[in-house]
Amino acid sequence: MNDKETATNGASLEDCRTNVFPLADARGLHWRKFVVVADEKYTRICEDPILGSFSNAIQQGILCCWQNLPVDTPIKGNDKPSLLDWKKELIIFWYGEEPHFSGILYPNLKEKESGCFEDGISNEYQALLFSSLHYLLERQLLSEKFFYDGKWFTKSCKKGCHWETIAFSFKFFMYGESLVVASVDVQKKASVRSLSRSDLSDATSGDTVQVILAPAGLKAVLTGQSLQSTDARAGRPMKEWERFFPIVKDERSNGLVPCLVEVAIGERKMLYPSSLVGVRVERQVKKIE
Repeated sequence: MNDKETATNGASLEDCRTNVFPLADARGLHWRKFVVVADEKYTRICEDPILGSFSNAIQQGILCCWQNLPVDTPIKGNDKPSLLDWKKELIIFWYGEEPHFSGILYPNLKEKESGCFEDGISNEYQALLFSSLHYLLERQLLSEKFFYDGKWFTKSCKKGCHWETIAFSFKFFMYGESLVVASVDVQKKASVRSLSRSDLSDATSGDTVQVILAPAGLKAVLTGQSLQSTDARAGRPMKEWERFFPIVKDERSNGLVPCLVEVAIGERKMLYPSSLVGVRVERQVKKIE
């Protein structure tokens, strides 16, 4: 082989850039799928065996996800079904020794099926594994004050008179026989800032203040109503939110923005953690003396 054949373009690995990153090797992966033994009517999310068990698992750092059963699943006599009306299933993944499910799974769950990578992983379970990985990333980034708008994680900063926002999203796929890989898409997006006391003041005065709700990116309107963390009525809803999302504590303890604000989505109103509410920066913030 001559020198010409062995010549390179002068680049080294340190000069290379990529948006594809290996995450894990699926070899040794196990999973179990759980369903509810008997259908019941639930009024709170924490009462739902699937959602409650999912909450317990993610707080323990267990790789898991949940999903609704197919759309033809009967609904409990409700023309406008809510999240609690659908039949669901919980999927838990692990490596090596099986986790201890005592204190995590609700007693009225039963195993529907189980498997391991060595026996083959279907497209369905690949997608469920990817969803579980995304939940872990979502919790970590939300705890670091990223805003999750639909599929985009964003973080805005003000430079001079302008806001700059870089948004990125993740896609997962299998490379080769067993390597789980993530690709990252990075874009510039319209900036989203945190909710301010001025926004709440405007909403209370009757102005229409449109907001964006993490993590689904839903559009809503502030009603102007809110609850401070010292309000006894805020205790239960905050505990329920904190079971599923890492609510940033300092944003609700700084005395500027209440921990819960009321938002309206169409005709429905609900209390929402202020740290999960964003506002497009095109909306000007009035100075409050």
